[in-house]
Amino acid sequence: MKILTLHIFPLLTCALLGVLIFSLPFCNAHALDSSENATHLLLSGESTLDTTSPLVEEPVQKIYTIVELSEHASKATVYIEALREETPFAYGSGFLIDPEGIIITNYHVLEGADEAFVSVGQKEYDNVVVLASSEQWDLAIIKINDQGLPSLPLGKGIDDVRLGETVLAVGNPEGLERTISSGIVSALRFEDTMGIRLIQTTAPISMGSSGGPLLNMRGEVIGVNTLTLTTGQNLNFAVPVDFAHELLEEKGTGESIAEVFSDGIAHSGNYHHQQGEFAVVLGWEGNFDLDLEIWSDDFVYLGDAFRLSDSPDILHGDDGEEWFVFSPHPSTEYPPQSDGISDFSSGTYVISPYFNAPETEQAAKATITVIFPEGGEVSISRELLYLPPYDQWFALRVDVETRRVEILDFFND
Repeated sequence: MKILTLHIFPLLTCALLGVLIFSLPFCNAHALDSSENATHLLLSGESTLDTTSPLVEEPVQKIYTIVELSEHASKATVYIEALREETPFAYGSGFLIDPEGIIITNYHVLEGADEAFVSVGQKEYDNVVVLASSEQWDLAIIKINDQGLPSLPLGKGIDDVRLGETVLAVGNPEGLERTISSGIVSALRFEDTMGIRLIQTTAPISMGSSGGPLLNMRGEVIGVNTLTLTTGQNLNFAVPVDFAHELLEEKGTGESIAEVFSDGIAHSGNYHHQQGEFAVVLGWEGNFDLDLEIWSDDFVYLGDAFRLSDSPDILHGDDGEEWFVFSPHPSTEYPPQSDGISDFSSGTYVISPYFNAPETEQAAKATITVIFPEGGEVSISRELLYLPPYDQWFALRVDVETRRVEILDFFND
């Protein structure tokens, strides 16, 4: 560093230098005057730093402005739509890490799908293959067939993440493509269910943001946006890129979406589908009771399947099942019409499984199967947790008229 003030205020600078030398009794005087030219070097403005030091040789990484980073990151963020038997049922985000089409997203964005569409800007791709996936880490690496695509670099890992650093989250919340939000890293927390540390951030995310990148201001992806706590403000979490690095080392040549994500989800149980019925079926294993809850689209609780419809509340030792058909039902729970019938054959509803009157800590794997009038099915499985004072659950949003089914990300209360 050059000391430019020496030529303007020589007397003041020399006096300060003298004070500095005589006020450091523990300094090695030889280090301050190791050659006859030491004073000359200071006064002439030449550096006395050891230029062989790695600190000096290491290149300075560019720090982007939010505007610069937003422009680049949004181009490399993709929109993903998951389909089952040609019916869209979920959507989410992902991001390109390679100009030839390698994409990272969340496992749960594609879970239950037998087909997927990816949009990059105005271009759409249906030739999607899976290179690697991990349900535990909630990550998937997929690929589209193209070249020259915009991409984002991955950071080193969670050990390089700093509390308080500014971050950007990019994704498609509520289907609003390439939405940018900013915040800071507020904590690094261990998540029991996934068995890994997550990056907690104040950059807001919503349903549809899952799978999008979380970036630092050097333009590196440090995490994959995964879940949010709905009971607080800006309590959002991302899977660190450490696990993406591990999956990339294991990636194969490519399997189809159906081979990886649709296996073993066919429904079998007590409910017998009738042609024309649009139904949801909740199944689980374990010696406890779950309820299939029905909510309005704006999260007003309407009741459970047992009380709102003709579904029995089934629990047989180590398994159980409840179901709900979107049709008119006699009901005293949900406001009925004058004839005492509540009509669920139109509208949009939120369907969720939950523990029935839990008293102790519980964990369960629940599966919701949506059965369409023509007989096609979509099944989604998630783990439910009841760990007082916290719990974890999930839900589906069902539009009865359009038959659109959306997976809502994990809720944590």
